[in-house]
Amino acid sequence: MLSDKIYLIRHKVGFSQEKFAGKLAVSRQAVQRWENGVAYPDLDNMIKIAKMFNVSLDWLNDLSDYRSIETLRHQDSPVPSYQELEIWESYAPDVYTDYMQALDEGRDVEELHDIVKAVANYKKSAEKEDLANVIYSILYNAPMREDYHYREPDDLVTIKLLCNDDLTASDDTVLTDEQLRDKLTAAWRGRLAGCMLGQPVECIKTKELHTLLKRSGNYPMHRYITSKDVDDAFYDSFEFPLRTKTYADMLTDGFIGDDDINFTCMAASIVHQYGRNFSSKDVCNWWKGNQTMYCYATAEKIAYRNMVAGYYAPDTALYKNPFREWIGAQIRADYFGYINPGDPKMAAEMAWRDARVSHVKNGIYGEMYVAAMIAKAAVCSSVEKIVECGMSYIPATSRLYEKLEYVVKQYKDGKTYDEFFKDFHSRYDEYKPHDAVHTIPNAELVTAALLYGGGDFTKSICMAVQQGYDTDCNGATVGSIVGIMVGTDGIAKEWTDPIGDKTRVFFNHPPFTTTEMVDLMMMHIAAKNE
Repeated sequence: MLSDKIYLIRHKVGFSQEKFAGKLAVSRQAVQRWENGVAYPDLDNMIKIAKMFNVSLDWLNDLSDYRSIETLRHQDSPVPSYQELEIWESYAPDVYTDYMQALDEGRDVEELHDIVKAVANYKKSAEKEDLANVIYSILYNAPMREDYHYREPDDLVTIKLLCNDDLTASDDTVLTDEQLRDKLTAAWRGRLAGCMLGQPVECIKTKELHTLLKRSGNYPMHRYITSKDVDDAFYDSFEFPLRTKTYADMLTDGFIGDDDINFTCMAASIVHQYGRNFSSKDVCNWWKGNQTMYCYATAEKIAYRNMVAGYYAPDTALYKNPFREWIGAQIRADYFGYINPGDPKMAAEMAWRDARVSHVKNGIYGEMYVAAMIAKAAVCSSVEKIVECGMSYIPATSRLYEKLEYVVKQYKDGKTYDEFFKDFHSRYDEYKPHDAVHTIPNAELVTAALLYGGGDFTKSICMAVQQGYDTDCNGATVGSIVGIMVGTDGIAKEWTDPIGDKTRVFFNHPPFTTTEMVDLMMMHIAAKNE
């Protein structure tokens, strides 16, 4: 009975009738009547009792099974310790990023701005997560704006229907095995060098980057940043944590672990285990079986969290993933280009199978774009045709295509490198992570570095890094593309000698040597014809 429940609650918490009444702002006599069954609390007081003493209204009204008060005080489902969760392990801290992503995708959610901002600024708690979950549902189900003119599908069939024809095949070079091995070696070394160039300044702001380069006689950038370029006075005058970084001249036994390089090695292992016809489900299974979530960041970390919860692609990319168009998939593209020299169509399709486990729309297209360019660069010496080829494998109706078309137009109209990037920095805000790590601005930056670099390896990777944003990602991507285009003779030893011949990875595999990596590439290329 209700009278018994009220009596039980009061005794379990050790309150007198008077103290219990005071908590509810009623008289002691009212509590006495409730416990005697002479009267009953009204609905407002029932709700107060339920909330104040952490019991359910159902239990108070005998609508659920009897439980002891100790059990009832903990009857809600267990919740994580939100204060202890690390970055990207829960949804609520990034709810505002998800709001910006929904705006980008054309969803009619602008009126939610103030609510989302308030929840984003609320303290870490279960309540914040509950509020964020409501917002997630609204964002996910929001209708598209009527004035949104982009078409950005995730399924491969529709993507292909919205692509322009690839008109670049006429000048492709036929490679001997020896030439191909040389190009693949250069692609791998180029990726390592570009990544190492950008790694010490990943996510530094452009103002500080340019100050660092100018003080060390490296502006315009033309070489690695080394430990000799920085001293205690340097460290102390920068907000960016230069002291904690590893520089090229500090490498003693090969390339250190880095997610950009790790993803390429992962792709090699996935193809090796599942074959060239690997599926998106295979990618998910490999991720779960070989690495923990702490090897990933942003979209990949969310996708991994979703995988272990039982989701498979494309739901791994969709569920509570505010980073679904960030750069993560774009940096996973390279191996699919390496093993499809002269076949950008297949490179892009493999990239699609990989990208959709963690990304949607332009996040997927970024990986397809880079994979197609690398496949093309193996057999083509024209940077403009390489870019044109890559663009032909992403929907011409997408935001990414529109922005890449803009880059190409600025270049062809005679805008200088400096003029283009002045405009670039006016259109994006590097202080906002959603700009700094998003696929589209970084793909623009890669494309501009390729075009203005003109096929010169040093010039190209330095241009990719000098403008900030995701420096190691962009340096590595440009290094792959130009490396496979120019071959080993086109990469100066000042870029390759400091790195050595070993590359460490995060999963259970000994360091990859260049020979081992290229042998895998050649094996997976040969498997195409078996």
